[in-house]
Amino acid sequence: MFPSVRWPLLGLAALLLGGCASQPIEPGPMADGELAGQSLSVPLDDPKARYYLTTYPESHPEGWHEWLAEIEAQLEDGVVDGGELGPLIDENVSVDLAALLFIYGVLSDPQNRRWQECLNRVSDAVSLGYIAYEDLLPEWHSDYKIVFAPGYLYEDHPQTEADFSRTRQTLSSQDVPYHFIPSVQDASVEENAEQIADVIRSYRDDGRELILVSASKSASEVHWAMGHLLSEEESAHVVAWLNAGGVVAGTPLVDRWTRFPRSLMARGAFLWYGWSFDSLRSMRTDRSQDRLSASQLPEDLFILNYVAVPMRAQVSPAAQERHRYLARYGPSDGLAPLWKTKVYQGVTMVEPGADHYFHAVDIRLRTLVLMAMTLNHLQGKGCPDVPEEG
Repeated sequence: MFPSVRWPLLGLAALLLGGCASQPIEPGPMADGELAGQSLSVPLDDPKARYYLTTYPESHPEGWHEWLAEIEAQLEDGVVDGGELGPLIDENVSVDLAALLFIYGVLSDPQNRRWQECLNRVSDAVSLGYIAYEDLLPEWHSDYKIVFAPGYLYEDHPQTEADFSRTRQTLSSQDVPYHFIPSVQDASVEENAEQIADVIRSYRDDGRELILVSASKSASEVHWAMGHLLSEEESAHVVAWLNAGGVVAGTPLVDRWTRFPRSLMARGAFLWYGWSFDSLRSMRTDRSQDRLSASQLPEDLFILNYVAVPMRAQVSPAAQERHRYLARYGPSDGLAPLWKTKVYQGVTMVEPGADHYFHAVDIRLRTLVLMAMTLNHLQGKGCPDVPEEG
């Protein structure tokens, strides 16, 4: 995940990607409601967004219910097409309403809703003390191994937990086997994908099946490795992929900072910090789209998309300028439009209230629960059992 700290001189937040840290947005009044089975309590200052969460589909004197029903009809697996949602926001839709529509679209899919309910139920049980962290993976099957692909600049900014450090510590304490790929933190998507592919090949004759876990930029790297660099035989032992906050299809923020004249400032900043500028360019939307067009993921690969969906007042100060810029493209997590953060294959779950950094939630807990759910799925089981009381 991307760093959220100030840069001296040029400013890291200004480069990555779109504004220095600002004061928190004054939240609007809390709105409570249920959206596609998900209970939400979020700060909303847009009247249409509040109506959609708290009152819709009851009629509205200004006809908002009919207009919203038309938008809902356009939803397809979680999003209004990016080319359509941008103009909608410019004309009628606040970014908060767009985020709510995204949540509705994701959870209107019955499979997504079942997985979301399981994620919430098991996470709540741990938070309430009904299940201990160490009991989330009580009987890890020896036939599986987890492979972590870390996110962008994970060495220089460990506070982002793009290296999954706390999660890996928990796994180590339970003797759960995993492999951490020591990717070059500022390498291009293509370069790190080669390393991921090599690691996957190295486990081909290991006798264990692999579960890949990626964060932010490494989602594109996993996608390129699995969908382009590896043959079906070379990747047959990879059975699942957890895509957490993935920047799968690039982001317009990178496009903005790799075009003249902003590219001069970006190059200077990367030179100052000793980072490869091509690592930034590799996340351009055109370059990302070229990779996606040339990639074909295995049909039997099980994919879990875990997507942060913040309301405007819930975006962390360091990401607010980026979130404001991205509003023209639809709802975003503060780094990429939401419709660019998920693989259109498999299951998608949402984290309302969190932005790209996932600081609003216990990301270690969520990751462990998602792993437990994945393991159960691979073994033909349902949602992990949850005690009714402590």
